[in-house]
Amino acid sequence: MHGEWLWGIEEKIGRCSVEQCELWAIYDRLQFAWDLKWKEVIIETDYATDVNDILGGLKRYTNRDLISRIQELSKHDWQVVIK
Repeated sequence: MHGEWLWGIEEKIGRCSVEQCELWAIYDRLQFAWDLKWKEVIIETDYATDVNDILGGLKRYTNRDLISRIQELSKHDWQVVIK
């Protein structure tokens, strides 16, 4: 499929903030897409702070581990856009 919304997520991740939930969703979907060997992925989110942290480096301590995981996964040999 090209340019179509494929799915959302529904998953139990325990107690966390809305921001952590959004970051887990981004990470989980990127990992899923990588496992399926997709070469181009677009992730859309309503949390601009998360996007800025992921794309611009870590400027705060909150969620640093999870943001680092997303950054590392994004560096694989594929096209990832987070907006």
